[in-house]
Amino acid sequence: MNFVLDTHVWISIFSNQQFEKNLIRLTDNRLRIYSFSEQLKEFADVHNKHPKISKMLPLKTQDYVNALRLTSFQIETVKNYRLLNDYKDNYRVDLSNVTKSTLVSNDKGFGILKKLHSTEIRVISIVDFYEYIGL
Repeated sequence: MNFVLDTHVWISIFSNQQFEKNLIRLTDNRLRIYSFSEQLKEFADVHNKHPKISKMLPLKTQDYVNALRLTSFQIETVKNYRLLNDYKDNYRVDLSNVTKSTLVSNDKGFGILKKLHSTEIRVISIVDFYEYIGL
């Protein structure tokens, strides 16, 4: 099964007390997690600029960025979708489409995808994703 994880999903995975175990679970042969360079930059930016998140995630920013990069397949796409206000979310949609992946996010902005009949992108919540991978 293929997945594209929103950045707040990565924060959730890293903030869990057992994040090393979570990362091992993500590298399970049944799963393919896709990411892109903009997401690595976004994660670093969020970690550096938000003291609450930095406190939740006490390691160096680069440690988390490396973990994200090493547990996901990095694919660069052309931003074909321009439906969402956050331009990085449009990359997530495009990456989900190109890789035939399920998008994991609690962001309500992705709700528009459910209304479109021209896209087959499936969006699930973090809870559903955790249930699927057994966390």
